[in-house]
Amino acid sequence: PNVATSTFQNNQTTLEQFLAWCHDEEIENLNDLSGRDLADFVHDRRQEVKPISLQKELSAIRVALEYWADLDAVEPGLRERVHAPDVPDGAESREVKVDPEVADEVLEYLDRYHYATREHVILSLWWETGIRLGAMRALDVDDLREEDHALAIHHRPETDTPLKNKNEGERWVWLGERLFGLVEEYIDVHRLDVQDEYGRRPLFTPRQGRVSGSTLRATSYRWTQPCRRDGCPPV
Repeated sequence: PNVATSTFQNNQTTLEQFLAWCHDEEIENLNDLSGRDLADFVHDRRQEVKPISLQKELSAIRVALEYWADLDAVEPGLRERVHAPDVPDGAESREVKVDPEVADEVLEYLDRYHYATREHVILSLWWETGIRLGAMRALDVDDLREEDHALAIHHRPETDTPLKNKNEGERWVWLGERLFGLVEEYIDVHRLDVQDEYGRRPLFTPRQGRVSGSTLRATSYRWTQPCRRDGCPPV
């Protein structure tokens, strides 16, 4: 309910296109949707739009598939079978995401060996929600909405956590029971119980204050290096 009007309209258009495609393919029940169907959909859309536009469309499809999976409306895991095309160099390269297979490998490793650590939660939130770095840094413990399994993202420039889109960036982000439970376990077991200089309780904390943007970036860079998980070759 709190997303920007433009985001709502864009996602609505994308899902209407997906619905129309399903009707054309005589898919009348989401339970019948398969990975092969999704690959066909991506192929068809690739002929109609540029790669950068297709990436944005498929982001909305992934969110929908995750929600539908929680309702038992589609087969679990379909979200991970939606593969977006690479964007050519220079065409908004910041939109290129980590390959799904790499992301799955990273998260499986963290789930097994570093469960509910700060790194595990940060990377899980990034992969599952796609929120911006500034929004990640701005999160407080008090922003959790337990009854809704959601996070509330706020623009608070007066206490050093502005959002790129300012007040228009304020919204709730639904996590689902599994991911929300991971965040709660991190808070209970691994989060350092500190406040920042404004008396707020940051969700992600170093030994003092609030985690920096550079630390968040370093977390992403470090864990997407293959040798971080497989062992670096001898020098």
